[in-house]
Amino acid sequence: MTELHLDSAADSGQCVGRLDGQVVFVRGGLPGETVLVELTQQKRRFARARLLQVDVPSPHRIPSDCAWFPACGGCAWRHTTAEEQLRIKAEVLQSTLRKMGASTCRSPCAAWAGATAGGLA
Repeated sequence: MTELHLDSAADSGQCVGRLDGQVVFVRGGLPGETVLVELTQQKRRFARARLLQVDVPSPHRIPSDCAWFPACGGCAWRHTTAEEQLRIKAEVLQSTLRKMGASTCRSPCAAWAGATAGGLA
């Protein structure tokens, strides 16, 4: 078991932490959290880990209102607020565009009136 600070979001509901300089992908965490993980896959350039416990939660963490989350896999960010979901999705999109060499867009995500956390996941 390893303690890890999650720095940023990645695609598919994963967050990124670093362990001895190596990128570690963790599903189920949120940016800014300190978590306890178990390494499950070790590659040359990155690792994957399973979330065991959230030691220091994000202020944006909320309980999911779905009994199937996260088991079904349909919603990646159901455990955070609607506003934070939009911020995370915009961050991931901007990062992807930068990696592709494309220019970034000004407004990559837009909320709609009455959206709920579940409606954006």
